[in-house]
Amino acid sequence: MSVTIKDARTVLATILKTFAIYVCEGHESTAGEHMGETVPCDGTCMLKTALQPRERKSYADMDATPTLYDAAWGEVSKGNWSIAWEGGNAPDEWVFSDKLVENVREATGGRVFIEPINNCILGVYSS
Repeated sequence: MSVTIKDARTVLATILKTFAIYVCEGHESTAGEHMGETVPCDGTCMLKTALQPRERKSYADMDATPTLYDAAWGEVSKGNWSIAWEGGNAPDEWVFSDKLVENVREATGGRVFIEPINNCILGVYSS
């Protein structure tokens, strides 16, 4: 069974949310400003950048956000995806995060599981 592009993108967004402080260091959105409050950014401010294909990303963008790869490039079999984040902004050993595994399971309704390929590349597979 294959992982859909939608689920692969959901995993990418979940990485940004799980490691928001590494993606967006402390800026606050004005989402609740009309009610006299501010809401801390959840990392998705960088989703558009993260979703860009590697060919369109600058080195700074690749440092700042993880990058999604299909099986043609990645180290996975057809129908699966990989996500690499090896830049200076990437958290140490992010691919081994139990919290990320839990968040991905929840965000995808259990359809997807993730597994480290190495210390900077994550495999995205169908459950």
